[in-house]
Amino acid sequence: MAKKKPPKPLDLYEIEQIKVLKASGLSYNAVAKKVGRDHKTIKRCCMDPRNAEEIKTIQRELAGYFEDLTVRFITSISDEDIKKLNGYQRVIAAGIAVDKFRLLRNESTENISINAIHSRREDRNKRTEELRREREKMTGVDEDVEQEKQLALEDKTHNPIDDVEKANNL
Repeated sequence: MAKKKPPKPLDLYEIEQIKVLKASGLSYNAVAKKVGRDHKTIKRCCMDPRNAEEIKTIQRELAGYFEDLTVRFITSISDEDIKKLNGYQRVIAAGIAVDKFRLLRNESTENISINAIHSRREDRNKRTEELRREREKMTGVDEDVEQEKQLALEDKTHNPIDDVEKANNL
């Protein structure tokens, strides 16, 4: 079987293109498709310490541009604009710009409230209880009663002298 030829080295234009595309938030696969190279080659290029640092610098610059753009959008909206659909579109654009600069800074773009987490936990507990009741109907066994029987049985077989001996051996 013939050995596979190593890939042609990336030229300077390709490296610069890769850095900008990756800094823009594209995945290795997406960059590979745009540049016409294998995703492993793209990843290797991006992981090179010099390129990785430059990608971070480009991300910071892009985040700054989007942050400035957000301020321009927001400050350009007057009361008159808000009354028009155009104002609404500007607010949407500002929101997108906020998301973009937060993504470029590796910051969360999702707000998760404690209430939402608590609500999900309550929903999960309700569903667990529903499933327990369904299982009891199917098996005819009340799990709470069975658990109490098991605890009572353990209490009957429990010898307090064993506890004293364990304590003395410590």
